[in-house]
Amino acid sequence: MNLYKLHSEPESMEYYGFHHDTVPALFWNMYKHDPNELKKRENVIAKDPEYAYMYATTILKDRFLLGEEAISKDFVYAHWYAREILCGRFPLGEEAIAKDPIHAYHYAKDILHDRFPLGEEAIARVPMYAKCYAKEVIKGPWAINGKTYE
Repeated sequence: MNLYKLHSEPESMEYYGFHHDTVPALFWNMYKHDPNELKKRENVIAKDPEYAYMYATTILKDRFLLGEEAISKDFVYAHWYAREILCGRFPLGEEAIAKDPIHAYHYAKDILHDRFPLGEEAIARVPMYAKCYAKEVIKGPWAINGKTYE
């Protein structure tokens, strides 16, 4: 069924004019149980961080090298990819992860098991995470931006 034909102004609708094979949000549910069909669309999936991550975790259950560039641009998917797929560091995604206090803290604590200098400025923006970082990652006092956290 073509829902665009039922709308009085179809051009105002999201994804109007796009072929369903060019937008992962339009074809994912149709093919999520058919890895062969998704494989045909890997080049499209690889450009979207969310769908590249989902493809790696639910279809490949392994690295998706073609999609790592896109995944690396989104701090949420970069962190989850490091945790769920790589089970370790994701250097390509660290710049994005470092921008978000929550994900930077958890990346340091749960993945690096060590300091994450690139993410420390972001972590320091949220006192609760700064205290946890000092206690659980640094395991002692942590001074940053004129404040000390313990």
